[in-house]
Amino acid sequence: MRSVVAPFPMRITYEFEESDGGTTVRNRVRGDARGFFSLASPLLAPLVRRSVQRDLERLRDLLERP
Repeated sequence: MRSVVAPFPMRITYEFEESDGGTTVRNRVRGDARGFFSLASPLLAPLVRRSVQRDLERLRDLLERP
């Protein structure tokens, strides 16, 4: 997945794997922070990580609904 609307370009790669009757999701987020965002990148990384985690949890909840 590639983000072009965010404050800086990001590429997110998802990997889905069957495991123990469920699915394991791995993801990798790479961004090209420039200007102000390059200075703030140490602060942005945990924010992006939490945002992606919440999105995946929301997706799981929707998929597991009866």
